[in-house]
Amino acid sequence: MESLGYPGAGDVTIFNALSMSALGIGNHGFDGGANQYCTMVASQAMPSLTVNLDFDDFVCSPALTISPDAQECSSVAGTVAKSCFVTLEDGSKVGLIGRAPAEFFNVVEDPTETLPGLDFVGGR
Repeated sequence: MESLGYPGAGDVTIFNALSMSALGIGNHGFDGGANQYCTMVASQAMPSLTVNLDFDDFVCSPALTISPDAQECSSVAGTVAKSCFVTLEDGSKVGLIGRAPAEFFNVVEDPTETLPGLDFVGGR
Protein backbone atom coordinates (compact mmCIF):
# COMPACT_ATOMS: atom_id res chain seq x y z
CA MET A 1 0.00 0.00 0.00
CA GLU A 2 2.06 2.88 -1.28
CA SER A 3 -0.41 5.44 0.05
CA LEU A 4 0.94 4.62 3.53
CA GLY A 5 4.46 5.63 2.52
CA TYR A 6 5.96 2.66 0.67
CA PRO A 7 4.81 -0.63 -0.90
CA GLY A 8 4.25 -3.19 1.85
CA ALA A 9 3.48 -0.57 4.51
CA GLY A 10 -0.10 -1.83 4.81
CA ASP A 11 1.10 -5.34 5.64
CA VAL A 12 3.60 -4.06 8.20
CA THR A 13 0.93 -1.83 9.76
CA ILE A 14 -1.39 -4.83 10.17
CA PHE A 15 1.37 -7.08 11.57
CA ASN A 16 2.39 -4.35 14.04
CA ALA A 17 -1.24 -3.80 15.10
CA LEU A 18 -1.64 -7.54 15.72
CA SER A 19 1.36 -7.39 18.11
CA MET A 20 2.96 -10.35 16.41
CA SER A 21 6.11 -11.63 18.12
CA ALA A 22 8.00 -12.51 14.92
CA LEU A 23 7.55 -13.11 11.20
CA GLY A 24 8.83 -15.95 9.07
CA ILE A 25 10.50 -14.97 5.81
CA GLY A 26 8.83 -15.95 2.57
CA ASN A 27 9.28 -14.98 -1.03
CA HIS A 28 6.44 -12.41 -1.18
CA GLY A 29 8.25 -10.10 1.21
CA PHE A 30 10.79 -9.63 -1.57
CA ASP A 31 8.30 -8.91 -4.39
CA GLY A 32 9.38 -5.27 -4.48
CA GLY A 33 13.10 -6.05 -4.42
CA ALA A 34 15.85 -5.63 -1.87
CA ASN A 35 15.36 -1.99 -0.87
CA GLN A 36 11.63 -2.36 -0.33
CA TYR A 37 12.21 -5.48 1.77
CA CYS A 38 14.76 -3.69 3.99
CA THR A 39 12.40 -0.73 4.42
CA MET A 40 9.63 -3.08 5.51
CA VAL A 41 11.83 -4.94 8.01
CA ALA A 42 13.14 -1.71 9.53
CA SER A 43 9.57 -0.56 10.26
CA GLN A 44 8.39 -3.82 11.85
CA ALA A 45 7.67 -4.04 15.57
CA MET A 46 9.00 -7.63 15.47
CA PRO A 47 11.95 -9.43 13.88
CA SER A 48 11.90 -11.47 10.69
CA LEU A 49 13.27 -14.97 11.24
CA THR A 50 15.14 -17.35 8.98
CA VAL A 51 17.82 -19.84 9.85
CA ASN A 52 18.67 -20.80 6.28
CA LEU A 53 19.08 -17.51 4.39
CA ASP A 54 22.53 -15.95 4.30
CA PHE A 55 22.37 -12.13 4.39
CA ASP A 56 26.16 -11.62 4.73
CA ASP A 57 26.52 -10.20 1.20
CA PHE A 58 22.96 -8.87 0.80
CA VAL A 59 22.87 -5.33 -0.54
CA CYS A 60 19.99 -2.97 0.27
CA SER A 61 19.12 0.47 1.54
CA PRO A 62 18.38 1.09 4.31
CA ALA A 63 21.00 -1.36 5.54
CA LEU A 64 19.53 -4.52 7.04
CA THR A 65 20.39 -5.20 10.67
CA ILE A 66 21.17 -8.82 11.53
CA SER A 67 20.63 -9.59 15.21
CA PRO A 68 22.31 -12.21 17.35
CA ASP A 69 20.36 -15.41 17.82
CA ALA A 70 18.28 -16.35 20.86
CA GLN A 71 17.35 -12.83 21.99
CA GLU A 72 13.98 -11.74 23.35
CA CYS A 73 11.92 -11.13 20.18
CA SER A 74 10.81 -7.68 21.29
CA SER A 75 14.44 -6.59 21.76
CA VAL A 76 15.35 -7.33 18.13
CA ALA A 77 12.34 -5.72 16.43
CA GLY A 78 13.04 -4.35 12.94
CA THR A 79 15.88 -6.80 12.30
CA VAL A 80 16.53 -10.24 10.80
CA ALA A 81 17.56 -13.09 13.09
CA LYS A 82 17.76 -16.86 12.95
CA SER A 83 15.80 -17.22 16.17
CA CYS A 84 14.33 -15.35 19.11
CA PHE A 85 12.18 -16.17 22.13
CA VAL A 86 9.04 -14.84 23.76
CA THR A 87 8.39 -14.86 27.48
CA LEU A 88 4.90 -16.01 28.42
CA GLU A 89 2.86 -14.59 31.30
CA ASP A 90 3.92 -17.48 33.56
CA GLY A 91 7.60 -16.74 32.87
CA SER A 92 8.10 -19.65 30.46
CA LYS A 93 10.22 -18.92 27.43
CA VAL A 94 9.26 -20.19 23.98
CA GLY A 95 11.84 -20.25 21.21
CA LEU A 96 10.93 -19.32 17.63
CA ILE A 97 12.96 -20.32 14.59
CA GLY A 98 12.20 -19.25 11.03
CA ARG A 99 13.22 -20.70 7.71
CA ALA A 100 12.74 -19.79 4.09
CA PRO A 101 11.11 -22.47 1.92
CA ALA A 102 13.35 -24.70 -0.20
CA GLU A 103 11.79 -23.31 -3.39
CA PHE A 104 12.45 -19.71 -2.31
CA PHE A 105 14.80 -18.73 -5.16
CA ASN A 106 12.70 -20.60 -7.74
CA VAL A 107 9.66 -18.39 -7.10
CA VAL A 108 11.44 -15.03 -6.81
CA GLU A 109 11.62 -13.31 -10.19
CA ASP A 110 15.28 -12.83 -11.21
CA PRO A 111 16.73 -13.28 -7.70
CA THR A 112 20.27 -12.40 -8.79
CA GLU A 113 19.13 -8.96 -9.93
CA THR A 114 16.36 -8.23 -7.40
CA LEU A 115 18.07 -9.73 -4.32
CA PRO A 116 21.78 -9.01 -4.78
CA GLY A 117 23.99 -11.11 -2.52
CA LEU A 118 21.19 -13.12 -0.90
CA ASP A 119 21.65 -16.89 -0.83
CA PHE A 120 20.94 -19.96 1.24
CA VAL A 121 23.45 -20.74 3.97
CA GLY A 122 25.96 -22.99 2.21
CA GLY A 123 24.76 -21.77 -1.22
CA ARG A 124 22.13 -23.05 -3.60
